[in-house]
Amino acid sequence: MKYLTPIYGSKKWLVLGLLSLALVALLIVAACGESATATPEAEEAMPEPTPTAMMEEPDEPSTGLRPISEWTVDNPGTHEEVVAALAAHRGGTFTFASWGGAYQAMQRQAFLVPFATEFGIEVVEDGPPDYAKVRAMAHTGNITWDIIDGSGQASITMGLEGVLEELNLAIVDKTDLFPHIRDAPWIGGGGSAFSHMVMWSKDTYGDDGPKTMADVFDKDKFPGRRGIFTQDWAWKHRVRFGLLIDDPTLLDTEEGRASLSAMSPEELERAWQVVEERMIPNTDVFFAGASDCPALIQSGELDVCETDNGIAFDSVVNTGLNAHICWECGHDVLTDNWWSPKGLAELEPERWELINLFFAWSQNPEIAASQALYQPYGPTNLKSGPFLAAPEFDTHRPYLPTADANLPYAILMDEASDGMIGGAQAEIWFEVQGKN
Repeated sequence: MKYLTPIYGSKKWLVLGLLSLALVALLIVAACGESATATPEAEEAMPEPTPTAMMEEPDEPSTGLRPISEWTVDNPGTHEEVVAALAAHRGGTFTFASWGGAYQAMQRQAFLVPFATEFGIEVVEDGPPDYAKVRAMAHTGNITWDIIDGSGQASITMGLEGVLEELNLAIVDKTDLFPHIRDAPWIGGGGSAFSHMVMWSKDTYGDDGPKTMADVFDKDKFPGRRGIFTQDWAWKHRVRFGLLIDDPTLLDTEEGRASLSAMSPEELERAWQVVEERMIPNTDVFFAGASDCPALIQSGELDVCETDNGIAFDSVVNTGLNAHICWECGHDVLTDNWWSPKGLAELEPERWELINLFFAWSQNPEIAASQALYQPYGPTNLKSGPFLAAPEFDTHRPYLPTADANLPYAILMDEASDGMIGGAQAEIWFEVQGKN
């Protein structure tokens, strides 16, 4: 029954089966090898692999602000660019010298503390300023004051002497400042405008006292004792008040007020004649300080005298002195300005850049206006006016030299002209005093 034996039971068929399995395995391996290893023809037919795209970093949003290196005199830094540039000076320091008292307190509140707080910069206060010391700093290079607050006349005089540093006008844009500040390359920053004027006792005259400068020095019309300053710098008020004694109508027109701003030699000659003939003979007291005027009115020693608008405001509003501030008589508008000793730019270039940035920041119209929150002194930026209309300025606005009500009587003094002729005019003033 051999035919009933299964085929796999045969050795011959077992060997053939094993060989068949081996052949199948070899075919499988060969097929896999062909698919895993491409022929050159296959490689040419295969597309190039697409590289994986790299994730690009997003661009920083553009601020539109230029670095200082791109600022120019024709296109100086904007306020926003100045603020951005100040970030690089965090941790810096400079020294600010001013006159102390309520005036320097105003500067501290309006400018120094806000600046130091916002930008992390230390401002060291010192003073009072000494012009001889500033000259010595410029000549010796031993500079201990970085910024000095000084009068407009001193600013011009010392600048012309060559002892003040010229500002970087690519940083400090002075386009909108008072003309004498705009035109003098060494003056900048948040200076102050104030007025020299007269006030009179309402205890003496009631509400019907002098209304013009001619009235002020007319003892027949308005009996009483008068007082004026005697210092050398007072000459600039003597000559302007002298011409107003002679012709009060000069205040009625823009041309008339302009003639009092910068005076011709002929006008100066006429002014000194009036001072000698009509002012001095009607003056009873010569004094040295603006605060003497209200004190002497309070004591009854004077009925009419000259002072500045800040002291007049304080005496009438804060102290309650019964006196009238005679804006309508005419008032001389002066400025105190900021400047730096010559040599600072070379000795301390980084600090010099910081000082220029501080000047630019402080003379911004809104920031410059803020000083009038603390004292009745106006900004020297001619575009600050709209900011002064805010309610918070209501207390001081009526006493600002450039307030709408006071501006028609204002003499905007040409301090550049005064600075150039001041020495000779001061000598004349002392001669006139000596004759009386």
